Amino acid sequence: MILYLFGVCSTGLAADERVGSIRGYVRDGLSGETLPNANVTIDSLAIGTASNNDGYFVISKIPTGTHTLSISYIGYDSHQLQVDVKAGLTTEPEVELDPVTFEGAELIAEGKRVAPTDISPVGSFGTRVTELARIPTVGQPDLMRGIQLLPGVQAASDNSAGLYVRGGTPGQNLILLDGVVVYNPNHLFGFFSTFNPDALKNVLLLKGTFPARYGDRLSSVLDITNLDGNRKNTSVHSSLDMISAGLTAEGPLGDNGSWMVSGRRTYQELINSPLFDHIVDDMFSTRTGTITAAPAAGAGLGGTPGVGGSGPGGGRRFGGTRFNFGATTSSFDQGYNFYDTNFKINMDPSSTDKFSFSGYLGHDKLDLTLPSFGDTERQQAMDWGNQVGSLKWLHVYTDKLLGNVQLSASRYVSNFDVASNQDQETQPRRGFGLNRNNEMLDLSLKVDLDYLATTDHTTRMGFQLTRYDATYWQGFNDSTRSEINSISSYETGYLEQSLRFGRLEMVPGVRFSHFQKGNYTGISPRVAGRFTLNDRISFKAGWGIYHQYINLISVEAASYTTDMWLPVDETLKPGRAVHNAFGFLISPADGWEIDTEFYYKDLENLVEFQSQVRLDESTPLSDLFLQGTGKAYGGEFLLRRTEGRTKGWIGYTLGKTTQTFAELNEGRTFSPKYDRRHDLSIVLNHDLGRGWNINTNWVYGTGQAYTIPESRYEVVQPGGQSITYVHVSEKNAFRLPAYHRMDLGLTKDLRIGSFESQFVLSIFNVYNRRNIWYRSYDANEEEIQFQDVLLQPILPSIGFKFKL
Repeated sequence: MILYLFGVCSTGLAADERVGSIRGYVRDGLSGETLPNANVTIDSLAIGTASNNDGYFVISKIPTGTHTLSISYIGYDSHQLQVDVKAGLTTEPEVELDPVTFEGAELIAEGKRVAPTDISPVGSFGTRVTELARIPTVGQPDLMRGIQLLPGVQAASDNSAGLYVRGGTPGQNLILLDGVVVYNPNHLFGFFSTFNPDALKNVLLLKGTFPARYGDRLSSVLDITNLDGNRKNTSVHSSLDMISAGLTAEGPLGDNGSWMVSGRRTYQELINSPLFDHIVDDMFSTRTGTITAAPAAGAGLGGTPGVGGSGPGGGRRFGGTRFNFGATTSSFDQGYNFYDTNFKINMDPSSTDKFSFSGYLGHDKLDLTLPSFGDTERQQAMDWGNQVGSLKWLHVYTDKLLGNVQLSASRYVSNFDVASNQDQETQPRRGFGLNRNNEMLDLSLKVDLDYLATTDHTTRMGFQLTRYDATYWQGFNDSTRSEINSISSYETGYLEQSLRFGRLEMVPGVRFSHFQKGNYTGISPRVAGRFTLNDRISFKAGWGIYHQYINLISVEAASYTTDMWLPVDETLKPGRAVHNAFGFLISPADGWEIDTEFYYKDLENLVEFQSQVRLDESTPLSDLFLQGTGKAYGGEFLLRRTEGRTKGWIGYTLGKTTQTFAELNEGRTFSPKYDRRHDLSIVLNHDLGRGWNINTNWVYGTGQAYTIPESRYEVVQPGGQSITYVHVSEKNAFRLPAYHRMDLGLTKDLRIGSFESQFVLSIFNVYNRRNIWYRSYDANEEEIQFQDVLLQPILPSIGFKFKL
């Protein structure tokens, strides 16, 4: 097949000496950065294309003569240039666009493209990272925070950078940085993400029915691209806020290359930061109390599932149960720091070859002492980090055939240790102890070929070889520390077509995969399409089968343990999902968009981690994980304004997620804790003029599902021995109070000559809503005790950015 493509590409032009081709890269005129998905057209011939993710474009079979090439890209001045096309030859013009002052909506959906070179019309959102800069947050702008404001995407809490996409878990998302898998996207339990916005160029989120060229995960794809580096001038960017400081430097490397290095670090352990102490203290602030049975007319002890209440003082009815709230505690011992570093080096030895070497290093460390029930304290020590590196070679074989070869390594390490100490004036007693440690090493070779047959037809194919080396250690204070080691290979390949037939665009494809441990083989056909009815209305739909061979270990009762990963084995089947989606896009007027999608997902071989299993060297994964099925379905609505002084969107999701495990909830279907019936976000940006912008976002979501103990009773045995039993509700049958929060931001842009700066004032949780992170219980006393761990109160912060 590859030899056939070479033959077609090399002989295609020879068949008609009356035509020629135009190819090249679309670049930023100031920095030389390539611009993906830029529109490139010859309007007089009604033909065109879009640059690919590397900024490359080609238009072939152009009649000889002089033609006007038009290039456009959001946020840049459109540009036209005259190109002389000669018979049988390829012209390579220099195509550069100059940026304009752009203060658009912070997260921009991908616009209509003129060619199907990179189509994913269903559930697709893209952005240049600079467009996140004005979304209010604490500290620096954050990629994950912005994405969580999209319909169909939600966070578990303020303390989570994990993405729950259309009923999926964070472990079902494929997160790529320059094409390499990143296994943990969190700093400080997700209050910040690992992705430094100063080092990033482009982001693409695919919420479902993603094409065959992407790997095997059950939920979504987040594809992130690092900056290449400034090819024309050396520049330095710096940022400083009340939590961390960052520095980014970039510049040319000879005449045909560039470099970029960027780093961030907390400084609170060096210079005490009151805001940081406030964040960490209040991140783990707790409210304790007791729970007693309070019979209600027409309700059993559990009351009505899904209805809850909460508030300070006294007691609040919770169906047939009464919660008696006590004081809130928010002063804890903690020590925390993180750092991350991104780098990239690019060299273009010829017009047909591009080499790049890129990487990421990041690490978090936290020591924390939390109050627990009674007079006990819970001491936790955690550290986790990612190390990612890749070497990539892009080669243009002919005008129409591009190849990418990439060698990569991704290493993730996490350690979690916890112990309980009971305060006694004499001889403090060591209590419960647990440690979990994980290391995942992913070594991969990827080869991708793109054949740009015509402006209406692109063929993609490729293969990937991966070696997984994963180790999981677990130890309890009453058992020997044991481990599970898994080494396996993963082979996969794909074939994909991007087609356009008039108003109809389609992307059919299929992915083949084989996982050595367990000898699992997956065949994953996929198709997505869009039909344009007219300039204002288009319809879209997609379907696909997806498999997943690695699982994220998460403990539902412990919401802030670090991520841990294990591949499947002979005893644990890989996950499988079937995606269905359809919707429509309407532009009722210039600058306005209405985007509506409906989705349904059928899931098999979902996993539930069994945290109390004691390991030994022969423990199979089927003992460590339960397997079950699930469904997720719902509808998404997005109303956006993209023009004018006030821009933004309203996003709403109505969704439902259910799971069924034979060993849980007596085999009855239940909602996972992240199931959220209603999710609403409002994001607005208003240009006040003279460089001033005011920004706000407001979010609302149905409360988290959870399980409560409904009663406690004792049974006296014939021998006089008394045994205590706790009766609990059905799994996740109740809901915490609804979540809602408003953030506010004010920015001022300044420019003095070549010196650029930005001042940022933000207020997180403006009206000081004390949402609940999670609720836990202690049933050892006669009155059942509960503890609410609360989310952050109002948090003001300031920050500065500078560019030289």
